[in-house]
Amino acid sequence: MVPAFIGGGMPCFPLGADLRLRLVEQRAFRGGTVYLRYERIG
Repeated sequence: MVPAFIGGGMPCFPLGADLRLRLVEQRAFRGGTVYLRYERIG
């Protein structure tokens, strides 16, 4: 089983937060799962 984020619940970041992120790695797996890794800019 793979975790999925669909919405609802407690947010990880404050609403309206200005998060500047850059995608640094991505992988797509056979079953449709996608791994995305970001790093914070600035």
